Amino acid sequence: MLRLSLHDARRLLAAHHFTPGDARSVLRRLGSVQFDPLNPVGRNHDLVLQARVHDYKVGDWENLTYEERFLYDAWDKQASLVLMKDWPLRRIYHRWHRRHWLEVFDAHPEALDAVREELARRGPLTSSAFEYQVHKPEWRGSWYGAGLTKRALRALWHTGEVVTHSRRNGHHVYDLAERVVPAELHRAPPPPDGESVAWLLKLRHRAVGLLRPNASQEVWSLDISAAERRAALSSLVAAGDLVPVEVEGVRFHALPETLAALDAARFPERMIFVAPLDQLMWDRKAIAHLFGFEYV
Repeated sequence: MLRLSLHDARRLLAAHHFTPGDARSVLRRLGSVQFDPLNPVGRNHDLVLQARVHDYKVGDWENLTYEERFLYDAWDKQASLVLMKDWPLRRIYHRWHRRHWLEVFDAHPEALDAVREELARRGPLTSSAFEYQVHKPEWRGSWYGAGLTKRALRALWHTGEVVTHSRRNGHHVYDLAERVVPAELHRAPPPPDGESVAWLLKLRHRAVGLLRPNASQEVWSLDISAAERRAALSSLVAAGDLVPVEVEGVRFHALPETLAALDAARFPERMIFVAPLDQLMWDRKAIAHLFGFEYV
């Protein structure tokens, strides 16, 4: 068990998160950026990158996502921008999410077929641009509204058949995954579930830096039980892929490469504005313990 003082833990996290780099290196370090369209003083995905990339301009993420295909829209910790190269490892989300969309897959296969056929025939489309438009009055007022077309698109999006090709006025423009995802990634066989879960757990630690094993479920955003998560974390510790760390009586885990940078870690010598959904802020109880800041 490695023991750190509050000062060293703060120094480590500041350096881990805010050592500047270019957009690609920062995104590789974080693994994902939570996407949020709300814009009170800037959108989360822009603010996260602005805090780390010195020459970042608002909207630079769009070129990285929809032109260069370095990123793509996916489910990670909620809706996020993630690295395209990670498509095969993230296919576990497609299998997890299918069971949450049985209402569409089992009850409305005709809607799924109509959406697939129209995308194949017409190319990228927003949900409102489809010729196929069916509404279910009993769904009015629900999260996705009464449109069966939109719900079919979201079911296919969450299960990897459809992806976000681009955005138009903030709205998803959908296309078939095989026309957007590079062929070598789209055809790659998914690894075993255990390998994908272990990778995702390490990814969460890389994103946050120091992460409590009992952080709340929304931090992990994995469709496994708490017991399964604890067992997987124990296996990673036993293998040396995670290191137990204690900071003033609270247990954390960290990646060995994160801790290896501790000796060189320095507080960035500039003021940084941290977005509400920044990776640093994901585990609010940890932030309260480490920084004395109660984020409510």
